[in-house]
Amino acid sequence: MSPSKGLWEVYGQSGGRKGVFYVDFAKKHAFLGSLISIAEKKDLSQERLSQLNKIDVSQIPLQDAVVMGNPNAKFKVIVFDDPD
Repeated sequence: MSPSKGLWEVYGQSGGRKGVFYVDFAKKHAFLGSLISIAEKKDLSQERLSQLNKIDVSQIPLQDAVVMGNPNAKFKVIVFDDPD
């Protein structure tokens, strides 16, 4: 369901690009673009896409990681590299 009544929110990927689009309940119309909340002045599509693409960094295995700096620092940066 989308934040707007009468529409489904569809999450998809095409050509390596991820996006959100909307389809009406009658399945006759679809639109690609931002769904904007006028009252809140927010881009609801972008917020949803950010939620869907969020990565849980606690699931990244770090047992073979090279640690630089304080391992107990408040903020961490994880960099992926292919040495080959």
